[in-house]
Amino acid sequence: MPANRTSARPAAPRPVATPRPVGPLALAAALRRPPPLPTSLASLLDGRSGAPAFRRIVEAIFPAHAPTILTAERPGTDRRAARVAAFLARVEAECFPVYTLDDWYADDEDPYDFVTRGIPFQRLGWGEEDYHELDRRDGHRLLFALCRQPYDDAGAHLALLESLEPLVPLDTLLRLPLGGLPAETIHARLDGGRFTAAAEFADWIWGATGTAFLDYDDTVEIYDADWTRGIVDELVAQWRRADAMLRRIDDLAGWLETDPPARFGELLDAALREAGASGDDADGATGDARDGGDGGGDDGHIATDCEHDGDAGGRPLPARHAA
Repeated sequence: MPANRTSARPAAPRPVATPRPVGPLALAAALRRPPPLPTSLASLLDGRSGAPAFRRIVEAIFPAHAPTILTAERPGTDRRAARVAAFLARVEAECFPVYTLDDWYADDEDPYDFVTRGIPFQRLGWGEEDYHELDRRDGHRLLFALCRQPYDDAGAHLALLESLEPLVPLDTLLRLPLGGLPAETIHARLDGGRFTAAAEFADWIWGATGTAFLDYDDTVEIYDADWTRGIVDELVAQWRRADAMLRRIDDLAGWLETDPPARFGELLDAALREAGASGDDADGATGDARDGGDGGGDDGHIATDCEHDGDAGGRPLPARHAA
């Protein structure tokens, strides 16, 4: 007897939806933007964001160039982005380095917000990952080997020394104490001599240069670096010091790179000698670097729209905050 089977019935045909035209009211509702949030609306009304705030910043910082900046155009961008780009280019050219709009701008953001939320000055300090990064110029690695690192990571210092073996004999590297020298020791032994920039390098990696550009990295958010005349002037002054410091560091790095075995040995002789010992380190190959080269100091400085007569205010930049 055949087994019972459930007979399959053919599926009923599915109804086909008849497309209906979209009425004008429904189309308008679909395209209509939602109303702005109350906080956004309040910011727009009192001029704390958007075009009014941007215009106010431009006119305060570059009064002579405001008409040009506020009418700037750039192919491939809207008028807002073009004006922001023009303003930041002027800041970069006349004041200090800033992040560009192209680095951070997202299509769904108002370009004006990139400026109005604070000064986007470049942060060139050392972040946590930088202390483990060995892909840097040889002269900087040699200076880095001299210094104790903020995280006091003996393993990272040992890896750095191993990376320098092709440049410097092992016997020379082994003269260094494991972990490097503390910044205060380097200052005590090298300040005022031809290797002063080595102590400045130690300040740089410890975030102790006294400049926002070299003490903060790009993971640090600054909450009150507003576009006021006093803060802009303070940043101009700090960038002069930071730029001169970086030039001196690079000059010393270049000097070390011309003959790493001999010249790093000279640096170690000075750094490992007890403070107050006699020596001729006050003069030597890096004297020009100590003077700031052709890019440091106030001599020959050309005044810009970022400056004005009188004291810049001397206001310290805000404390660093973890992002």
